Amino acid sequence: MLNRNFFLLILLALIAFISCKKTTTTPVFNSAAQAVIDDSLLVQHVRSHNPNALKTSLGYYYDINNDQHDSVLQAKIGRIAFLRYTGRLLNDTVFDTNVDAATALIFQVGSGKVIAGLDSAIQHFRKGETGTIYLPSRLGYGNNTSISKIPANSCLIFEVNKLNVE
Repeated sequence: MLNRNFFLLILLALIAFISCKKTTTTPVFNSAAQAVIDDSLLVQHVRSHNPNALKTSLGYYYDINNDQHDSVLQAKIGRIAFLRYTGRLLNDTVFDTNVDAATALIFQVGSGKVIAGLDSAIQHFRKGETGTIYLPSRLGYGNNTSISKIPANSCLIFEVNKLNVE
């Protein structure tokens, strides 16, 4: 009887030990707080680097360097865009470029084949125009940590080197 009580006491102690094991939790991502941080970073960057950039209702900025108002081919939804670009982080680190590549980035505008911010911002451009697009993280890669050269919650800059539209 004593051995049985001793065994039960050890078993209860083991259960108590296991149930009290400290667990670690990952903080919950707060998209509203990140949007405030992104907006602050973009305002500061645009003011110091490109004060002529226009802010949109979606929270991204863009600046067209050479307005081609005589061009009728605007990058509207459904059109095919051929884009030469350089993608940078706010610290000026290049994460992607196709400026010297054999082919341009080709996608149907509005089809979701590129990140949301680029898909939306490119619609302000016409054939032959160049400019800069500044995106908050939610319109880029967001809280995604699997993109090798782009840290999670990174604001992005795209230098549009030349746009062709069909």
